[in-house]
Amino acid sequence: MDPLLEIDNQIFNELKKDLGDDFLLGVLDVYHDDARKQLKLLESALGQGDSTAFMEAAHLLKSTSLIFGALAFGNLARDLELLGLAGNIADSREKLTQLQRACDALHHVLKDLCHVSS
Repeated sequence: MDPLLEIDNQIFNELKKDLGDDFLLGVLDVYHDDARKQLKLLESALGQGDSTAFMEAAHLLKSTSLIFGALAFGNLARDLELLGLAGNIADSREKLTQLQRACDALHHVLKDLCHVSS
């Protein structure tokens, strides 16, 4: 399994317990839509050389991913955030591509976990 798709079950199950399966499924769809938006903003900021916009989009992606227990995905977004903070986004292409490739699969993994008994 791709490490970016691994979920911290303790974090996810606590969220699932607090929100309930049905509500969490809806929240996951919102997260997925927002993650795709942030990835597009990262792509645009990279193309424009805008380190500030890049850092802000990476920060949002990191924060929301960690809430769901997507620790590796969130930590990779943190790496991008730090590159943006340092003004060194030119070196971010490979990491951004990894996040883009994993985004849809991560959404499916998270939704599948809603249907697993904790």
